[in-house]
Amino acid sequence: MPRASQSSQSNLRKSSKKTTDEYDEQYDDLGDESVPTQGGSGRSSVSLLPEELQSLVNDTVYYLLIANQRNCPVKKQDIVKNVLKEKSKTFPLVIQKVKIILKQVFGMNLTELQGRPGLYLLLNDLDIKTEFSEHTLNWSEEENGKTGLLFFILSLIFMNGNVVVDNIMWTTLKRLGLDHEIGPHSLFGDIKKLVTQEFVRQQYIEYTRIPGSDPALYEFRWGPRAQLELSKKELLEFVCYLYGNNMQPEQWTSQYQDVLRSEEQDED
Repeated sequence: MPRASQSSQSNLRKSSKKTTDEYDEQYDDLGDESVPTQGGSGRSSVSLLPEELQSLVNDTVYYLLIANQRNCPVKKQDIVKNVLKEKSKTFPLVIQKVKIILKQVFGMNLTELQGRPGLYLLLNDLDIKTEFSEHTLNWSEEENGKTGLLFFILSLIFMNGNVVVDNIMWTTLKRLGLDHEIGPHSLFGDIKKLVTQEFVRQQYIEYTRIPGSDPALYEFRWGPRAQLELSKKELLEFVCYLYGNNMQPEQWTSQYQDVLRSEEQDED
């Protein structure tokens, strides 16, 4: 979930440099890497020495960690432009090694968005109960508050059949003291901008106009990052935990069926 890194850029640079030291053995047996590419006159290749590959991988890890502080998708073209540059044809090999390091050293998954080739998300494996316990409805700190607010919105969407109309969303938030119509919030600033722009840009929420609505109505759904990072089963279990009285997931009939369908899809 959105969580601003407390490390400075220099510390991130040291962390990503550490990956080189920890994973030297991965490169020892590479020899000269040849990345097949398609050039204008036919098939060509780019030769890359192990130390050159090592440097590109390390710099790409660093770039992604810095970019992830904004919790926004990263474009392949930006990685090429800012890191690989004239070695753009090495992208497939570099990104393969980067994924290994991000997973094994930082516990993060680099995932290309389905249906959006060249657009990558850096995902965390989340403990939903811990996240909710620490952040839900806790507006005392900006980043923790944003995380709590986002969890609340995602749970509201899920518990309402995976879609919530905007007037219901704003009414519900108003009951929590988050009324976007009365001006900027002391902690979040512009509530509507946070929800409909920042969370949308981070791919946690989809906010779309309902076709044919007049006056215009909008609806909220989970975005691709929420789909990839969150477990509906754990979310439903935590809702039961909040309700207490030994509430069980099976008592939420439609939501529990949704969980079962999600698990079947994951198995496929």
